[in-house]
Amino acid sequence: MGHRPTTIQIKRCRDHIEIASILRRDYFDDPIPRLGDNVIQTFARQWVASRREMYLLTADVDGNYAGFVFGHTLGPRFWRSFAREHPIHFPALAWAALRMKLDEKVKRPFGHQTKILKNGLEAQIRDLEISTVAQPFSWAPAGSGAGIIPLVFVRSDYRGAGLAVQLLEEVSREMFRDGASVVEAHIDLHNLSSVRAFCKAGFQVYLTTTEDFLAQKFAEANSK
Repeated sequence: MGHRPTTIQIKRCRDHIEIASILRRDYFDDPIPRLGDNVIQTFARQWVASRREMYLLTADVDGNYAGFVFGHTLGPRFWRSFAREHPIHFPALAWAALRMKLDEKVKRPFGHQTKILKNGLEAQIRDLEISTVAQPFSWAPAGSGAGIIPLVFVRSDYRGAGLAVQLLEEVSREMFRDGASVVEAHIDLHNLSSVRAFCKAGFQVYLTTTEDFLAQKFAEANSK
């Protein structure tokens, strides 16, 4: 049973020590889990904590950390920009990228399981009234004025209280305030709880031909 909050605070985190701790402990998407502490510390201190284009917002419930959302407006290849600015970390980033590619090749022969999984989710997807777009998923390119949300995370004991929705609303609001024209996210096929959170936060969610979801929220819709 989830925690019943009385006081919820959503705030932008600028403390690089706290950012590094959150990334190391709770950021489960690639390539962060494959990087060493020295890379994470540099990323937290010199990028997330100091750059206007990077957003890490936390949710505190009754004074306790309950989750976070991470976003940026640097385009889908922002790790390349990080490597250019910090060439000392290029070997670690290259090794992480190679391991990601190798893992993807290992998983590829089992791709038919995705279709089986999709068949089991079709009714739930219909209930959510999600439209299908006749195109594969792709991020908006760098320089397009798009914000990207790679990950939103809520601790298990705080789920069910709407924290993910509040985090998504606030991070998109900050991106729009800083000039983003649209905020986007990629959602895996099986993650319907995340789909519901994005829908409740005002995002339009589409099922793509690559059997995953694209979530979009435009600045014009946010201002209404």
